[in-house]
Amino acid sequence: MTMRSLSALLIALALHAVVVAQGGASPIYGIKSCGSSPGHCAVVSSATPAHLFRFLADGTSFTDLGLLREGGASADVDGLAWSAAWGLVGFVLEHGAVDRSALVGVDPATAVVTRRGALLEREIRGAVFDRDDVLLVLDARNDVMLRIDPVTGTELGSSTAITVAGQPHALSNVCDLAVRDDGALFLVDSERIFSLDPASGVAVELARDAPNGLAGAAFARSAPSNHLFVYEVTNTDDLFRYDLGTAGTPRATVHGNILSWFNAGRGDLASLHRTDLFARCAFRNGRGLNPIGYACVSAPVLGANWQTSIAMTPNSVASFVAIAIFPDRGIPFGNGEILIGLVPDPMLLVGAGAHALTIPNVSTLLGALVPTQGFRLDNVGPTTDLVPLNAEDLVLGL
Repeated sequence: MTMRSLSALLIALALHAVVVAQGGASPIYGIKSCGSSPGHCAVVSSATPAHLFRFLADGTSFTDLGLLREGGASADVDGLAWSAAWGLVGFVLEHGAVDRSALVGVDPATAVVTRRGALLEREIRGAVFDRDDVLLVLDARNDVMLRIDPVTGTELGSSTAITVAGQPHALSNVCDLAVRDDGALFLVDSERIFSLDPASGVAVELARDAPNGLAGAAFARSAPSNHLFVYEVTNTDDLFRYDLGTAGTPRATVHGNILSWFNAGRGDLASLHRTDLFARCAFRNGRGLNPIGYACVSAPVLGANWQTSIAMTPNSVASFVAIAIFPDRGIPFGNGEILIGLVPDPMLLVGAGAHALTIPNVSTLLGALVPTQGFRLDNVGPTTDLVPLNAEDLVLGL
């Protein structure tokens, strides 16, 4: 790792933040895949081409961001979710006798997807980050909800079966999850909208809008908290808004017949929560190999002095905070692992247990993820060892 100037780091962060946090007017992202569209695709369910798009909650600024591609080839992606900490993610689908899925990062500027995890024996058709940045997904093959590690793409814990009125609920592959500002979880499945208890899997029907197929759902931090935005794929491929706070759940069309040159197969929506505006640090320690000794003393608030501490030992001669652009799942290093990306070169703050950095009061940094990791330089006999500690992922905010 080499030293980088603070100005170069901030320029890189600002560029990254434009992608991750679109300032105050945060967009909703979506995917439209192809289905039964002559000249484009021939299958009934989802297929390539699949396009990434975005729009604002008032229906303006609809933008086709292009064909979703993995390694240069067109990719069928569903299960879109967005977090300030983990970026825009989805699940690439590999079709066969049964559909399988793998976690991918989605570049919202280029629509290029990068695989983060191995193939799962799951058909992931819906996904959302909850207010604690836990990635919840829907497996339409097995009719369950489960948690996925947003770095490795592996399953976390056991799955939760979904029930309606005391009976098992068979998920269609036209489904999605959405989280409201108060943390309440909602499920859309075909023509129905449900509230969903994430602990028990109990779903309660709130509305039905036949014969629409509601494939994607999201709340928007720039819209009233009861407005649920939905992408419909079985009629004219419209973007709807449902008012969950009004009797009868009235529906309004936000944008009609999107990407009209091909017929929809499946699709999804994703947005940021209002809670993503607030500054915080998120502890991370990979496989648990590194000593825990690095902590945030203050939150990384825009315009404020962010402070950290590193626990020193009698043999410690220096401490470092490495500030990177991207996190890493774990690069082996001595007896531990490096938990931040090394390209571009991280910036180093050098000290003796205490470190500080003034966060610029720049609006484009709002919600940006800044991965950091602590290091200690210890004298061990005749040698001096660099000891990697845990990571703290900063979310810049208010």
